[in-house]
Parts: sequence; C-alpha cells; structure tokens
Amino acid sequence: MNNTTTITLEAKILEVLESLSDCELISVNNEYEGNINGENYINSMDEFDDLHCGMTPWEIARAVTYGDFCAAHDYFRYNVYGNLESTDYVADWIDLEEIAAYCAEHEDALYCDEIQEAIDEYNDGLEESEETA
Repeated sequence: MNNTTTITLEAKILEVLESLSDCELISVNNEYEGNINGENYINSMDEFDDLHCGMTPWEIARAVTYGDFCAAHDYFRYNVYGNLESTDYVADWIDLEEIAAYCAEHEDALYCDEIQEAIDEYNDGLEESEETA
C-alpha cells in the first residue's frame, strides 16, 4: 500500500473512530492495546470490584490515594505506576490518530464492524480504480 492510499484509508478510519460510542471506542482501544502490547486499557467503573478481587484493601487504598481517582466517574485505568485514574471523558485517554494509523497500516479492524466496512469500501474502490485504469 502506498503512502497516499494509507493516508486516505487512515482518514476514513479516523472518521469512524470519531463517530463511535464510548463503549465501542473502549473496545477498539483495548483490542489495539492488546495487539501492540500496550498498557492503556480502559475499564468501566462497573468492572472495578471484579478487577480488584484478590487485592488487599491496602493495595487498593494506595492505588486510589496516589492516583487521580474519583469513584463517581464512569471509567478508570491504571497509570504507569499502577495507580488508579478515572474520567467521564474516555476519548481524552485514547489517541484516535494512532489507532487509525495502525488500522490502516495493518488493515486490522480491531473487531469493529464499522472500521471493517471502511476498510472493505476503501479496498473495493481501489480494485474498481485499478480495473478502469
């Protein structure tokens, strides 16, 4: 794939990412983080108890105290120090451009139907333009 093609596909994917709901965006982000061995996993506050099962009260208290955490927020993650951070604005934690570039370069939809449709439509357009050339 040449640079012009990648940039155009990347722009299409970025549009899709910008239109996703928070839940869909978290799913795409967490899949991306898994693929690149990243650490920016985002969790719903509903998962808090399950993810901290087995931790001592002291470990949880330390993670909350030294992090930037509010239990009233909708989402949380661990920072690089293992402390908790929370937010209501999940898009602030996700680099959409980085994910779009990854998806375009690898043609990986990260299990998102909307991204897969953008990739398929783009590739269909490339095939049509090659046939007419």
